[in-house]
Amino acid sequence: MLKTILITGAGTGIGKDAAKKLLARGHTVYATTYSEAEISALQTELGPAARIFKLDITRAEDRAKIADLDLDVLINNAAQNLSGSLAEVNIDRVRGLFEVNLFSSLELTQIAIRSMIARRGGTIIFMSSITGRVPEPFVMPYSMTKFAISAAAAGLRAEMKVLGKGIHVSVVEPGPYRTGFNQKLVGSQFETIEREGSLFSPTQIEAHKKATDSRLQRLAMIASNSRASLTPEIEKSGINANASRVKSSTTHRIRKRRPPDRLSETKSKLHRSFGLVGRTMGRRDPRARLRPFRRRTASFSSA
Repeated sequence: MLKTILITGAGTGIGKDAAKKLLARGHTVYATTYSEAEISALQTELGPAARIFKLDITRAEDRAKIADLDLDVLINNAAQNLSGSLAEVNIDRVRGLFEVNLFSSLELTQIAIRSMIARRGGTIIFMSSITGRVPEPFVMPYSMTKFAISAAAAGLRAEMKVLGKGIHVSVVEPGPYRTGFNQKLVGSQFETIEREGSLFSPTQIEAHKKATDSRLQRLAMIASNSRASLTPEIEKSGINANASRVKSSTTHRIRKRRPPDRLSETKSKLHRSFGLVGRTMGRRDPRARLRPFRRRTASFSSA
């Protein structure tokens, strides 16, 4: 069944790729951009079928534009990045990041939900991140916003079930994809250190930079095998199916490399440790209770 879908932050990366693929599938797609300057190039790239307009989610007058669109699906993809140590990052910048990545997306979602209630159905999709599952030192400002958006999606999904108006809520948590976003996110911390100084010594900074460069290279190798679109995962999250959380295909590939018997054993231990039953939307830190049996899992988790 063809849907009417709105994607925020569709000017680049995952948002733009999703717009291309969903248009190719015949859906009606509103691909929105942060600024007017992006519209012309995006229209040329996506073609005449795409409905493109400026939607700065932090501005109330822009958010109001979606009220009368009769959306079947809202994909909250727009986000900004910010990295650095929590010991010294400017907290006003962190507040601003939460305004974009969390609060403005929730305000936009509230408008969409009112319309969906009147139509007795719809889907809200939040684009989170793997850093919304595992804390990432030195990119914690961004990581915190993604933890918050994943938690918000979990809570809102339960609330919509209680409401009983046919509104489904999902969260997609991508791993490394070759969009350039990860490189900008991690690299920005060093630009700030060079510009403003740091509590950390030059030796510590250099060691962290080398470790970061090495990690980005490993991620690039993984991402080189992940050029396939995230659109199938987005569709699984609610456009064509009924899943509450969808991880990136990269994450699925890594997990498949573990021996099935040991993986089942580990899952069982995690469930007992966290008090989980089946697949849940629990938000506890996976590393907090993993330590007692980390040594036993090391032999296959790095395979």
